[in-house]
Amino acid sequence: MGDYGLAYGQIADMQDWYVSLQSRITGPLTVTGYSLGGHLATAFNILNPNAAQVVTFNGAGIGLTSTPLSTIIREFDQRRDVLKEAIAGPGLIDLFKSEAGRTAYKTLRELGRTVDAVRGAVSDVIELILRESQTGDARADYQLLKLAFDRASKIRRAADTIDNVTSGDGSPNPAPIPLVNIDGTKLDYQLAVITTAQTYPVSTRNLIADGTQLLLSGGLTRAVASGLPPQTDLVGWEVSASDPVAMVANSLYHVDQGVKLFIEDQPQRRGGVAWDAAIASVAQMGVRLVVPGFSQKDFGDDHSILLIIDSLNVQNTLLKLMSLSQQQNPQPLIDSILKHASHLVAEGNSGQGKA
Repeated sequence: MGDYGLAYGQIADMQDWYVSLQSRITGPLTVTGYSLGGHLATAFNILNPNAAQVVTFNGAGIGLTSTPLSTIIREFDQRRDVLKEAIAGPGLIDLFKSEAGRTAYKTLRELGRTVDAVRGAVSDVIELILRESQTGDARADYQLLKLAFDRASKIRRAADTIDNVTSGDGSPNPAPIPLVNIDGTKLDYQLAVITTAQTYPVSTRNLIADGTQLLLSGGLTRAVASGLPPQTDLVGWEVSASDPVAMVANSLYHVDQGVKLFIEDQPQRRGGVAWDAAIASVAQMGVRLVVPGFSQKDFGDDHSILLIIDSLNVQNTLLKLMSLSQQQNPQPLIDSILKHASHLVAEGNSGQGKA
């Protein structure tokens, strides 16, 4: 999403799953999504405008494109289908225009599907294309293969990291997922993503500007775009702030400014996560925000859906206690009550569940 504005594989899988369910759907369809699931819910709303209601909770936005999203996902799905064919098949060889590029792709594909299978040979094979020509088709083929390998390697390193991260509270590590089940570590999958994104450009936000804003304020302002179908986006925030300090919930583009829902404010960082994340990111040559002891060391607790659930339950109770006249416009009174309900200040050095 950060690079290309769309979670291609997840959207395609979601759409396939929805198609398989259609014969069993007998009533109005309501779609919800939390966090990155909000991105999928928004994509669903674009692809399937027949949903009765779409609601997201701190949901990520979506990239913008002039091409119908259905066309983009269909093209991606067709290219990704090579993962289902035999390893000796042609795969995506037609993406490569030079003889050197086609030979290199065929050589790497015969070694195996995952980045681990080709790691030993990839440098020699890719450099062979580079020596063939510094310009033209061979150069373009070199850049395409190199980008696919680098993206697959990045996900491979992340998979290694997650497997070995401990929670800090005695619970088991995250489940070790076999690489063969992680499509992102496969060259063909990355080639499908890259070439689909190149064929149908998707507008994302300015990464430099967003990065600067994150460093200065800890969050992003919300970007609103026209042309997106209507839906309800709930954004948890603490009303003393002019805007929610959000990263995921304000990423990419949204249909509107969202419904701001009061939550109990939480510390942005706790347990020394900033230092540990910086060390892990340098060691792994990429952003690593999940660190050992993550039950005690975390960031962005305001993003939690539990805070939204708690708030909605409390607000519903307050609404029932109001007079009929107060119920006509209850939100200002509810926000005032919640804002003044506690004098406590967020404490960043506390553990899980303590603010």
